[in-house]
Amino acid sequence: CFLWAKLVLDQLDFAQTQEDVNETLEEVPTEMADIYDRILADMEKNVKDMDLIRAILSWAVCAARNLTVGELQIALDLDLKKKILNVQRSIETLCGQLLWIDKYKSIQVIHSSARDFLLDDSLMSEFALRKETCHTRLAIVCLQYLNSKEMRPPRSQFLIKEWQQMARPFADYACTSFAEHLSSASAPDEDLFLQFDLFLR
Repeated sequence: CFLWAKLVLDQLDFAQTQEDVNETLEEVPTEMADIYDRILADMEKNVKDMDLIRAILSWAVCAARNLTVGELQIALDLDLKKKILNVQRSIETLCGQLLWIDKYKSIQVIHSSARDFLLDDSLMSEFALRKETCHTRLAIVCLQYLNSKEMRPPRSQFLIKEWQQMARPFADYACTSFAEHLSSASAPDEDLFLQFDLFLR
């Protein structure tokens, strides 16, 4: 009930006139699924950022645990192969009705019903998430990170201590979660196989 009210109030924030307010209230769906449908329909209007929205939702919904903004920054840079300037702003402006960031900078799905809705196999939306596909995507990114230069120790013994103390925000997640994503991934996937083969070597 509170979630429904919050989502309706979020939609009212976009109203510019009294007529907009009245129209929004007249069209308010009574079921949560209808509200989520409406949110996704609004998000689909943003054609330019569809890949980024899909990537953010995939990581937020299918990650083994809630990611921090810093972890998601690295994950998205690897996933989309481009630098996202401000991940927190992207989450708030593109996915703000489905995701939120807590005081520890951890990304949360607004409610478990939103997660279930996005993963529903019958959902017909640009942002419908298929579990196996998402886990494949996340496993590939984790393995790419583990195979990257950042994770290779230096050749010089003198630099090992300094290397061990370097901050690597995504390292913990990639090390502890890649196997979980791998076990839930769709098979066979050539990119995943190549990254896993490289990792084992």
